[in-house]
Amino acid sequence: MDKLIEKAREVEQLVKEESKILEGISNEFIENKGLLSCKALQEFIKDNDEKKILKLGIIGRVKAGKSSLLNALYFDCENILPKAATPMTAALTTLSYGEEFLAEVEFFSKDEIDELEQKAKEYDEKFKELFDEKIAELKQGNEKKDKEEVIKKDVKRELDEKYKNLSSCKEIIEDIKKSKLDSSNLQEIVSIKANEVKELIDKLENYVGAGGEFMPFTKNVNVKLPFENLKKIKIVDTPGLNDPVQSREQRTHNELKNCQVIFVVSPAGKYLDIADTNLLDRFEGLGKENIFFICSQFDSFITADELKEKYKDDIFKARDEEYNKKIEHLKVVLNNLSKNGAGDTYNKILKDPKEYFFAVSSIAEGIIKNFDKKDELDSSSKHLWEDMKEEYPNYFVDKNPSEIINVLEQISGIKAIVKKLDEISQKTEEICKKDYENTINAQKQSYEKYFNHLIDGLDSKKSQIENTDIQGIESKREEISKCKDKINTKLTNAYDDSIDDFEIKLGMEFNRLYKQYFEEIEKYIAKAHRNAIRSRGVYRKRSFLEHIADLTFDSQKLVGEEQYQVKTLRTTTLVDNIERLINDIHSNIQTEIKGLIIGRVGFKGKLTQSLFNAIGDVTYENEALSSDELEKGIRDTINKIDFPPLKYENIELPKKQGVIDDEDDIDDYLQEQIEPFITSFKKTLRSDLDKYQKKMILDLREAEFSKEFFKTLDEELASLEEYIKNKEQALEKLELIKEKIWNILLNG
Repeated sequence: MDKLIEKAREVEQLVKEESKILEGISNEFIENKGLLSCKALQEFIKDNDEKKILKLGIIGRVKAGKSSLLNALYFDCENILPKAATPMTAALTTLSYGEEFLAEVEFFSKDEIDELEQKAKEYDEKFKELFDEKIAELKQGNEKKDKEEVIKKDVKRELDEKYKNLSSCKEIIEDIKKSKLDSSNLQEIVSIKANEVKELIDKLENYVGAGGEFMPFTKNVNVKLPFENLKKIKIVDTPGLNDPVQSREQRTHNELKNCQVIFVVSPAGKYLDIADTNLLDRFEGLGKENIFFICSQFDSFITADELKEKYKDDIFKARDEEYNKKIEHLKVVLNNLSKNGAGDTYNKILKDPKEYFFAVSSIAEGIIKNFDKKDELDSSSKHLWEDMKEEYPNYFVDKNPSEIINVLEQISGIKAIVKKLDEISQKTEEICKKDYENTINAQKQSYEKYFNHLIDGLDSKKSQIENTDIQGIESKREEISKCKDKINTKLTNAYDDSIDDFEIKLGMEFNRLYKQYFEEIEKYIAKAHRNAIRSRGVYRKRSFLEHIADLTFDSQKLVGEEQYQVKTLRTTTLVDNIERLINDIHSNIQTEIKGLIIGRVGFKGKLTQSLFNAIGDVTYENEALSSDELEKGIRDTINKIDFPPLKYENIELPKKQGVIDDEDDIDDYLQEQIEPFITSFKKTLRSDLDKYQKKMILDLREAEFSKEFFKTLDEELASLEEYIKNKEQALEKLELIKEKIWNILLNG
């Protein structure tokens, strides 16, 4: 391992020293293959020293139910961790055992802030350079200067895509500048103590909560609690997949490298959609032995009328069907990932997916924990309890408590996870050792491939220099010039056709999403309508003797009780569901569309293939273009695609009025509150989607692919020409660099 670290250190130094030659070749490999840096390897080894502690990573989108799951597993369903999508859950938090209630908040050090500022400054310099260049082009074209704002957005987009690290640093520094605190007065680590867990979490709000005084400077939070069940485990609660803070999301993947067990948490309503599969695609090369897929909020099947009717109120058959549906979807997702080369981990899961899948309801587990204190249940738990009694009364009404708890446990699914974790904990040492070996072996193989990639890149450049002369370059320029019109026509036509096809596909996708979300709202409205059972007294007229016997003048006597059915509308549930849906819309659409564009089978891949097919005959006839040159031109063009954030007008949510059980009042509420809201939101969403689509297609059409393509060729030829003018020195330089790489590779 020491030798691997030394190799990593030496090759990083060499790439830095010879950045003009090696940086481009190196980046092509590192950005896509998950290669750990020297520093990351050292951090991995240090963390792996905790061999007796199982490290559990929790990943998933915001509102996936991660914190609720942890609360159910380790904190008796107490709200130790926040359930909602708050900035606290977006912070990177570790939980482990400690002798007292303690949190260690680690701030960015002065050196780290200086480094962030330096990179932010570098970002600003690149911004100014690119902006000035585009402004000069604009003036030369006699275009109006009022396009400067558009150009600024274009420049930001290009830099954010090309220099993600610099962009993240810029973002952090901007947050720090907004703070009134002087970072030089902050200690590197602050310890926060408390007498109880709630007090500790409340104090942490000032460091990681929205508007917290110290939030911009917080790097990590390590929470230690004196809970017995934390002695053998360390939990890493990561940000949601769609974390709005780019820098935090980037750290998620790095933290997961050191986890022996990973829980992928995805809500039942949108189980393993594109937002989740994008992250799964990034697991390639991690070598994880234990990845488990958690379908959270599984209790949603309780209110599925089709299941209830199909199985005639048999809750277990209804649960099994929903469970099997999720298993089948998991298999489809993993099959697709495996076909795309995502590694052997998913193939292993596919052999026995039920071993790696858990359907859970943290709310049901909370009802179990507070079964004798139902009055103290939170609103979500109360809603589920009422739903269960209403939808499946045979299991939850007039039943022995032990029978009810048995049913709840099967809905909860928490026991199954606890059992699995116990099994894994008993093999912690073996798991840690295997994980260590897998990761190191994977990195050794990756570094060997990396060295070979660098050598191949140098050989390719060397061969190009040796087999080309100035006259050859001029000839190549002439050949390109001769076929430029033909290539331009073919490229332009193929590119335009691809955009036309994509515009249709994008429109279809937006229509699907639009229809899907509003079908869900309609389902929410339908689900909020219930036929509730009410009780009322049965009376009859008193006889004269009964008046005397009962000592009352009341003419009606209560003789019993009868049940009757009424239509109700649960406005609180309805509005809560609508609000959740709106949040989903805001966070998911852009992620899904981005996946549609840059996914492995998305627009980028199809465009690449289309352009190759279009000019393949020209390249073969003239031998003037290489596939590498074409691919670089495509990448440069794709980088100009803008992913503007979707913006929505602030629409006031309908007012909550509890449970309405009068039909006229229900109609009034729907007409006065829900219908105007839905109409307004539909109009706004449709408008925003249309604007988003138009902006996307406009950016694609204005990219001028052919122009960018030939610009890339010119730059490559100019660089090659410079090498050829100093051919002997250039070849000697390349050979020397290659020799250094071989020495690093072969030493040890």
